[in-house]
Amino acid sequence: MKSIKKYEATLLGGKKYTITKRTIEKGTQYTPHWHDFFEFEIITQGYGEHIYNNIKYSVCEGDAYLMTINDFHALCAKSDITVITLHFTDDIIPEEIRSFLLTSYDYFKCNFDEVERTKIYQFLDEISRDSKEDNLYRDINIKNAITSIIIKLLRKSNNIESGYMPSLVQRAVSYISNNFRNDISLTDVAAHFSVTPNYMGKILTKWTNASFSEHINTIRIKYACNLLLTTDLTTKEIAFASGFNSVEYFMYIFKNKILTTPTKYRKENRTVST
Repeated sequence: MKSIKKYEATLLGGKKYTITKRTIEKGTQYTPHWHDFFEFEIITQGYGEHIYNNIKYSVCEGDAYLMTINDFHALCAKSDITVITLHFTDDIIPEEIRSFLLTSYDYFKCNFDEVERTKIYQFLDEISRDSKEDNLYRDINIKNAITSIIIKLLRKSNNIESGYMPSLVQRAVSYISNNFRNDISLTDVAAHFSVTPNYMGKILTKWTNASFSEHINTIRIKYACNLLLTTDLTTKEIAFASGFNSVEYFMYIFKNKILTTPTKYRKENRTVST
């Protein structure tokens, strides 16, 4: 089985968006990873298996999904798969949508029917064409096309609730993201915002689809992965630097989310060039 281990950390050349169409050969398997930009993909042909935040499901023609900087995913091609991939930075889409995507832990995926796919392909063709030409209002048109694609995906995703995350939850999520390396608890977060731990736990779970521990562990594991690839710190040092207070617990959570050990992850990803 072919295995692709490493991925670019930022959009190449400082670009704000890239669009590619490629065929992934049968048997190719992408290991769990994430990006520090948005990634929209739509399957145009073939079928395979997609792992989205540790949940596995089948994908085929018409399936589309959006990965934010908060999401892990992996893909295994059960047949040759043709996929169109759109990468874009967070300033491409309107602040209201960006805020919702970055503070929500919903799963942004759906299947577009033939009519809907035709419209999505038209938007993607327009983005590709404009990105190669210096047309009037090119950047505005590209931003509008990307926003239209994301809105269609959000509307089609069955589990997206109407409305947006309350301000308290957004501020709590931001606070956790800024303090995950410290030994903080749900009680600490609740006290910071002058609410009870029970209330804070309930609203975090309701609006992020993740408990406090699931939420903070995801952030900590992503940080640990980055340290594994960019430093020579030991596993123990990385565990504590990432906010875990036990090496054993760090190992358990890491293997659960990344499906391998920190040592194997470092060795495999450091030895494969981009």
